[in-house]
Amino acid sequence: KNGEKRVNPIPAVALDELKKYRELGSRLIFFSYNNHEKAFDFRKQWYISLRKAEITGFRFHDLRHTAASYLVMAGATLHETGEILGHKSEQTTKRYAHLSTGHKSALSERVMSKVFSDGGAL
Repeated sequence: KNGEKRVNPIPAVALDELKKYRELGSRLIFFSYNNHEKAFDFRKQWYISLRKAEITGFRFHDLRHTAASYLVMAGATLHETGEILGHKSEQTTKRYAHLSTGHKSALSERVMSKVFSDGGAL
């Protein structure tokens, strides 16, 4: 989006699958059902899937928010998350990363168990 290049490593499990496509000699990973030389257009399937699942108001871009949230809940810092998403500031990343209710509840439980333990020291 900002025109700057960035490199994000591909997880080994995904890389193994991508290597299979290289062996097939296809220049595309996701190709059209009718024409294997044409790229697959996800938009149509995206909207069909949302309609079938009765999900409204969810944009493809919202997956970036989901990814940011999962990264932070997995222990990534805002800086690390921003690097992966290509953000220039942590302020932008803060708008993307949201903790789930379950995650916040688990954090509260962890803190309170320390407060009310025998030692009481955090």
